[in-house]
Amino acid sequence: MNIEFSTPNVDELKFILDSWSSSYRKSKYAGTVPNNHWEEIARATATQLMSRPGCRTIVALVPGENENRGRVMGYSIAEPGILHWIYTKKDFRRLGIATQMLAEQMSQWDDRDKKYPRFTHKTDSSYRFLPRWWKWDPIPARVK
Repeated sequence: MNIEFSTPNVDELKFILDSWSSSYRKSKYAGTVPNNHWEEIARATATQLMSRPGCRTIVALVPGENENRGRVMGYSIAEPGILHWIYTKKDFRRLGIATQMLAEQMSQWDDRDKKYPRFTHKTDSSYRFLPRWWKWDPIPARVK
C-alpha cells in the first residue's frame, strides 16, 4: 500500500495526543502515574517530545483520489536514533503501515542511529513489531 506522509495539522495533533495518551495508559509498562494525573502528564510528555529540535512527527495518510483520501491511518514520533511512539489505527493494522512509517523516520537518521536504535515507550506491541536489536531506553523521554 502506498502511503502519503505529512506533518500533522491542528486536528491531527489533537488526535495524536488523545490516542497516544489513551493507548499508553493501557500499557502495563506505563508506570505508576495516578489516574487523576494521567492526562496532564501524558500530554505534557508527548508535547515536550514533539517540540524538541530534531524530533519529527509524521502522519500516514490514505493516498489517491477516493473518498478516504487524506484520512489518517497512523502516526509516529521520533528523533534521530530514537522512536518515541508509533501508532496505526485499528482499521489499518497489519497492512505494513507502521513498517513504512518507521522506514520513513529512519530515512532521516545517520548510519550510527540506524545501527543502535532505541525506543522510549514500551508496550506489548513493541516487541512484536520492532526487530530484536532495538533497545528499550526510557531515559531520553525523561530528560529535556
